Amino acid sequence: MNPMILYGSEKDNGVAYMLLTALHSLHTGVLHLTTQALTLLPPVAPDISYLLLDDGQVRSVQMDGCILIFKTDCGGLGDIVLPKAHAAVLDPENEHAAALLQAHHIPVVTCGLSQKSTVTFSSRTPTTAVVSLQREIHTTSGALVDPRELPVTLSSPREDYPLLATVAALWLAGTSFPKSGLVV
Repeated sequence: MNPMILYGSEKDNGVAYMLLTALHSLHTGVLHLTTQALTLLPPVAPDISYLLLDDGQVRSVQMDGCILIFKTDCGGLGDIVLPKAHAAVLDPENEHAAALLQAHHIPVVTCGLSQKSTVTFSSRTPTTAVVSLQREIHTTSGALVDPRELPVTLSSPREDYPLLATVAALWLAGTSFPKSGLVV
């Protein structure tokens, strides 16, 4: 199972929604935990490949090797204790989260529109995008992911950061994508 922990405002659902949409498109079982609900998607999933913990601002998680994903709105993180994570995904402008991750010695995968970002777009239209991995990363199982591009078909307008963060997290988890790319 690939555990992913979302940090940030409970009202900021962009990344969680995008992850759930992508995993549904990939026909992958996910257990989604929030402060209000525990949901198995799809409801009769024969196998659960992902655990998505999204309760807003988890203060303490005892789980090694997970993927941390920082939402766009990370106000009020306060004194959280981060687990021994494999890596974290964040917007490079999120200085508070970056400092917290540096203090915990957690590798960071930045997602943004800068060439300095690890994950960015090589092209983007209202209905398509090509997400680009600018430098190598390692999956949670230790496999190397070389720089690459992933075509994405957008079924409706999508915000940049949730899309980039979703693809980055899935690459970190070692997710296999169809040759035609991802549909979200």
